[in-house]
Formats: sequence, C-alpha cells, structure tokens
Amino acid sequence: MTLRFPASLVAVYLVASALLVLGQAEEQAADVEFDNNWNSRLGCKCPEGQAEKQAADVHFDNNWNSPLDFECPEGQVITSVYSIHGDSYHDRRFKFGCRKVVDVNIPDFCRWTPSYVNVWKQPLGYACPRNFAIAGVSSFYLSRYEDRRWRFKCCRDNDYIGNPCAITDYLNDFDQVLNFTASARDVIRGWMSWYDGKTKDRRHQFLTCTMTK
Repeated sequence: MTLRFPASLVAVYLVASALLVLGQAEEQAADVEFDNNWNSRLGCKCPEGQAEKQAADVHFDNNWNSPLDFECPEGQVITSVYSIHGDSYHDRRFKFGCRKVVDVNIPDFCRWTPSYVNVWKQPLGYACPRNFAIAGVSSFYLSRYEDRRWRFKCCRDNDYIGNPCAITDYLNDFDQVLNFTASARDVIRGWMSWYDGKTKDRRHQFLTCTMTK
C-alpha cells in the first residue's frame, strides 16, 4: 500500500527524520522490544545465504563492503532498486535501474549533495528539492560501524513538476530482499531508512512523485 500526503506533511516527515538522525531514535526506542526473527515471522523457509545464491547472476553496482558510485545516463533518473543483504558481510549490494519518465526529458539541471546525508547507525531521511528526482547515488562502507553513509545526485526538468508525492511502506524486512520499481510516470525523490543493530541492516522507504506539467 502507498500512502499519499500533501507536500506540507512530507516536509514534516523529513524534518522528523532529520531529528532522529541527531540521536533521538535510540532514546525513543530504548524500551521497545523488537522482533528481529524476520524469517520466522514472515514464514520464510529460506536457509541463510540463499539470497546471495539466488542473485548470483545479477550484475550489482557494488561489491560487499566496498564503495558504491552510480549515475544514470543523461536524461534518465533512478526508477528501480534491487538489493540483497549478506549476513556474513553485514552489508548490502545494490542494483539500480534508470529510465526516461515517459516524455519527461530529465535532467535540465543536476547537483550532488555536498556531503553525506546520514551518520552511522542512525536513521536516514533525505529528499531532493521540490521537482527534483534522484539520478545517482554514492555511498561507502565502514567495517567499524557495519553501515553505509550516503550521498545523492538530484536532477530536474524545468517543464515538469513532481506532484502528488507519496511515501512508500517499508520495502524490505531486515536481512531480506528489496525489490522496487516505480510506476510509469513516477520518480524517486527521497530515500529513508532505519538501522537495526542486531541484524546490521536497514529497512528502506522511498518518497515518490508523479511528474506532471
């Protein structure tokens, strides 16, 4: 299910995510009992490591515990994300897909975030400026924290606006596959994730927007 919100509520959500990055998440969740046995809860019978075996033929855009640097071809934005988690690596590999959004000729203007938008083991909450879409990602892994920090490339088409926008549900459980493809006229404008110290993994959500004139 996809929830749709007015732009003002989306902004509130992103501000709240930024506050969590400052460390409030651990305080708020200190007395919460989390269910981390995701395979059991979901009824999955997959043995450990099966995700890596099933994805053996996938050409990922990064290796385990290695930097990730990806950009779409000119005029395209990221519209699909596929990812697996490796228990023995405490890391994820990602495969991104790009396309032109119907007749929208993105980009007219692009820019990278000047710095990494998250801190180790804290929630990530980032959205490109209004009417921009994510067209590139860059991240690096640090074994000390068993986590990644992220930067994003945002692009826009001056003739189109991104409206309405929606925040997806969580697209993966901890240790599980993430497989997302945006609909024909939708772009990914924002990326949110939550880190779990036991599984050394993140659950991910996207902010998607429909491109209209």
